[in-house]
Amino acid sequence: MSLPPIHLWGVTGPVQPLEGGHRNQVFKLSHPDGDLVFKSTRRSADALDWLHNVFRQIGPDLCAPYLKPSLSGQLLQNGWTCEPFIMGHPVSEQEAQQIKLPPIHAPQRHGFTTTPALCNHDTSGDIDLRAMPSDVVSACRAAWRALADLPTGVVHGDLNPSNLKRLPDGRICLLDWDEARVDARIFDLPIASLTPLQAKARTAFEVASCWQIEPDRARNLANSLMQ
Repeated sequence: MSLPPIHLWGVTGPVQPLEGGHRNQVFKLSHPDGDLVFKSTRRSADALDWLHNVFRQIGPDLCAPYLKPSLSGQLLQNGWTCEPFIMGHPVSEQEAQQIKLPPIHAPQRHGFTTTPALCNHDTSGDIDLRAMPSDVVSACRAAWRALADLPTGVVHGDLNPSNLKRLPDGRICLLDWDEARVDARIFDLPIASLTPLQAKARTAFEVASCWQIEPDRARNLANSLMQ
């Protein structure tokens, strides 16, 4: 475990790991002017800049924690980002299922493509199909073809209760935009609202995006996908 380079943001203080970072390291810094969260990331500087345009368009009932630039004005430093620690109340599963992003005008996020496009491309975000067995890739692509004609737009990609906080002013703050991209809108819908083919396509996405980062989970999901 490596510690975040907090000095690059001009802050000092104790840091402690936070739970919930399955793919990235996450630390909280206690600071008199407001606690901060430092996260390791595999995203590029361009992919992080993309978020700011998206965040400006999600109000008024939703919000997101803007990334804080370092002393040199960069959002990304040595593979780390910094954002304010959000205090708020938990959101229930039922409430989470009602959360929907408004239509957001944005190009595709740098380093990503839509999931249906992965039928002809090999990489998107954490997905690298070249690192997967050919039979699993074929099963994923077969599942993704069901999404080809669905509406697309900016999706958060992980709208579960652990990524949502209700603020004192009533707004819902959406955390962890690591998987955000332009894709089929079904990736932000409750799984219970999807058709069997759409649910299978979602499972295929999880298999592919977890294959190298959470291999045990990916292989368990792949078994169900290929039955």
